[in-house]
Amino acid sequence: TFYLWETVRENEEKSIFPNKDVCKIQLDSFMPYELFLMKKYAIETLSEVAPESQYYEYAQALIKKLSLIFNIVDLTVCDLLKATEIEYSDYEDALQCVEASRLKLDYIITRNTKDFIHNNVRAITPQNFIENIIAVSKN
Repeated sequence: TFYLWETVRENEEKSIFPNKDVCKIQLDSFMPYELFLMKKYAIETLSEVAPESQYYEYAQALIKKLSLIFNIVDLTVCDLLKATEIEYSDYEDALQCVEASRLKLDYIITRNTKDFIHNNVRAITPQNFIENIIAVSKN
């Protein structure tokens, strides 16, 4: 795929993009949730690119970008029960703490960081999180 990618992009630029506004029907089959669903498999596949490959650095750059995409996690019955046992005034906050701990997450992203002072997973604001992403993406 890497080998053919430049040719594919060139043909898109030459044949598809210039004509997209004059065609009678446009079909965009991209769905926003696809990145979440495909992330795991894309990273696994990209990780198989050998270090001696001419595409290794490109694969590593793609892995870095994909790592910025959020994962969607499932709640378990155990999580729901544990959240009722910890001393939080807000059940949703308790549930987030239980989930974050079970999944060994780096952060809980919230506007109300004060609600998570006694949690073992650090709470940060959305602004702080975006600043962290920008800093990571520049490296």
